[in-house]
Amino acid sequence: MNRARMTWGSLVSMEYDFFAPALLRIVESVTGNPYAVFPYSYEKYQYLLTDRDRLISHMDEYMANFDALLLPVTLDAAHEHLESKFENGMLANLMENITIDGQEVMVAVAELSYPILFNLTGNPVVVIPAGFTESGLPVGIQVVGQRWRDAELLVVAKQLFEIAGDFQHPPDYKQ
Repeated sequence: MNRARMTWGSLVSMEYDFFAPALLRIVESVTGNPYAVFPYSYEKYQYLLTDRDRLISHMDEYMANFDALLLPVTLDAAHEHLESKFENGMLANLMENITIDGQEVMVAVAELSYPILFNLTGNPVVVIPAGFTESGLPVGIQVVGQRWRDAELLVVAKQLFEIAGDFQHPPDYKQ
């Protein structure tokens, strides 16, 4: 997972920050952003793409033994939505903190830790509601399938959805 997270983050840095001012990329690099890639080079990009292909091959080999994987979507149940803030065209809220089990956790870590691998490998994912916490917050699970087997994944997800029951809004939900 750590290798996948680093490869994903570095690819995002190279592909999305490409047009960001060089000074911003330098600051990210020297302030310890683990995903910052500076300076850019064709060789670095090709290395990351090759690394992604290796991770895809490993995931394909692993998934050959399973119809689907059932995993958490995030590190915790739903949390209060933060007011969206954008900086340099990117959603800045990902760098803010939320509290999970009494500890401050960056929103990006809480929300992206599990989905990153499948964003990188291209495995299809369906997220379905799976119930509520004791405090009434909704909990979801992600159902992960084999690459290029989306239709089979939808069959599994439909069966799980029928077991889990229809989605219900949390108590005190305001539309």
